[in-house]
Amino acid sequence: MAIERIRHIHSFSSVGSVVRGSERTRSKKGSDAAEASSDGGYTLIELMVVTAIFVIISSILLANYSKFGAAITLENLTYDVALSVSQTQVYGIAVQRFGAGNFGASYGMHFASSDPTSYQIFADAVIENGLYDCPDSSSSATCELQQASTLAGGFSVGRLCVPAGADASTCTAVSKLDILFRRPEPDALISANDLSCLLSLANCQQNARIVVRSPRGDTKSIIVEATGQISVR
Repeated sequence: MAIERIRHIHSFSSVGSVVRGSERTRSKKGSDAAEASSDGGYTLIELMVVTAIFVIISSILLANYSKFGAAITLENLTYDVALSVSQTQVYGIAVQRFGAGNFGASYGMHFASSDPTSYQIFADAVIENGLYDCPDSSSSATCELQQASTLAGGFSVGRLCVPAGADASTCTAVSKLDILFRRPEPDALISANDLSCLLSLANCQQNARIVVRSPRGDTKSIIVEATGQISVR
């Protein structure tokens, strides 16, 4: 009897060990499954944080791209105006026909603060005074217009200065600016406010500044020297 009781006790002990081992195995598997589930996904808070970061970075990039694009457009447009001045200089020192057969006219550029979105290349042929004269734009007999250009997209000539001054914000503003080129010299005859440099040397200016402004308020300047030098700043 004693031997049978010992066998029963050993049998129950073995079964208990197996049951406890099985429970530990199930517990470990459940823990591993929970960890795997936790490692394999994202919580709602994590997704919201990532989305917020993405939105902030996208907004910064778009704002910088817009500013960069506007700056490039302003610079390109300013160089276009400077090239128009250079083209006028070539017309003035070379042979360029005006009207039916006038090959001897000097050429110039006209800017007016009253018309900030356009400028004109003119032939000083109707009234040889170094200024743009155009009482009737329908006929070359009364109008000196050779070519008109328009600034689009909200860009404009924001300021005309004679002399050019140190910068665009402190230079002396004028309402009209005429820059004339006469062969054979590349020098520029700079007149301001209808006071002709061609008719009186006392009216001649040493330099001029044409300020191009973007819709955002950024500016670039074209500097024209009396020596004929043209630069963008």
